[in-house]
Amino acid sequence: HVPIVLLGKAFWTEAINLKFVADKGMMSHEEIEQMLITDSAAEAVAFIRSFLVDEAARSVSPTKRGRD
Repeated sequence: HVPIVLLGKAFWTEAINLKFVADKGMMSHEEIEQMLITDSAAEAVAFIRSFLVDEAARSVSPTKRGRD
């Protein structure tokens, strides 16, 4: 899984219809939820950080968490 950030909200919301892409099976709705369309660099950084923290938490097995 990789977070995708598209900068330039006005452009990307007009250029790509993500619901249509998902409805046609080109991307899953889960993949689209891993995307952010924004004009804010701070929001993009926060999104990527949050995504990476969530991915790291999912990759650690319950037995390893008890050892840390």
